[in-house]
Amino acid sequence: MMLLVLIAFMLPNKVWSPQYVLWLLPLVALARPRLPAYLLWQAGELVYFFGIWWYLLSVSLRVDGAGLSATLSTLLGFDLPTEGIDANAYYVALLARFVTVLLLAVLVVRDILRPSGDPVRTDGDDDPAGGVLDQAPDTFRLTARLSALRPLKTT
Repeated sequence: MMLLVLIAFMLPNKVWSPQYVLWLLPLVALARPRLPAYLLWQAGELVYFFGIWWYLLSVSLRVDGAGLSATLSTLLGFDLPTEGIDANAYYVALLARFVTVLLLAVLVVRDILRPSGDPVRTDGDDDPAGGVLDQAPDTFRLTARLSALRPLKTT
């Protein structure tokens, strides 16, 4: 749950510090110990990390940085944009980070709502960190509660 609180704080925030990734790292390992989602999230973070510094390079040099297509062709040629990137390429990097963090939050929420898909509990054991709720049945389902709130049809 702490991961979702941090993500809810970070995504609408006007600042994204590099250490925010370090804040999320242990929580991601605890909340979603699956490699594909982690690798996708880290790819988004890497794109943003290089994007922000290349954008700041073009701003500090006071030149128009390379556009998105020029940046991609430069990177595919195993070279670096020497004069940085423009604002549109930076926005793509920013969007990559935003979408991957949001996707990670959605996957964690899905795991919370469906405990049967929890990778820690795939063998059918109870939650090892259950505490006082150890061996308690998973009876709450959001879909069952929402269907109870629907008005009855009158004919």
